[in-house]
Amino acid sequence: MAFKVRNPQNFWSGVLFIAVGLGYAYMARSYALGTVIEMGAGFFPFYLGMMMTCLGTVLVLVSLKTTGEAVGRFHWKPILWVIGSIVVFGFLLDVLGVVVAGLLLVVGVSLGGNQFRWKHALLLAVVLVAFSVLVFGLGLKLPIPLCPDFDWFRPFPFCRRL
Repeated sequence: MAFKVRNPQNFWSGVLFIAVGLGYAYMARSYALGTVIEMGAGFFPFYLGMMMTCLGTVLVLVSLKTTGEAVGRFHWKPILWVIGSIVVFGFLLDVLGVVVAGLLLVVGVSLGGNQFRWKHALLLAVVLVAFSVLVFGLGLKLPIPLCPDFDWFRPFPFCRRL
């Protein structure tokens, strides 16, 4: 019996959900699952992966019955800007601190959009970095570096790890 995909968007969404869900479930195997009463570290990722796999299976099955639009052109620019900005942020966080690395992250992600404006990107970056410093640095007291790790920043008390 041959299957015909009538809704390619749902089909490929389902395939992606299945792949990510199985990946989560597989990676969670290295942690203790525990029970519902005493959950281990792997409990949530494993069952989240299983739920994603089930949802993906439903999407694939629905794609065989319903009709839908074809999958449009794939846009690489936003994906590469977002992933690249996150990777650069990860490498620069300890060296440049959350203020500079965060500004670069938000501006880099904004460059992936179709309607990039320097003024809007910088304003958004300043607001998000200030919010991050207040919530994660001052509120939650996470040990994140705020300023670049250079000698001439060390005398400033606000540049030390919180």
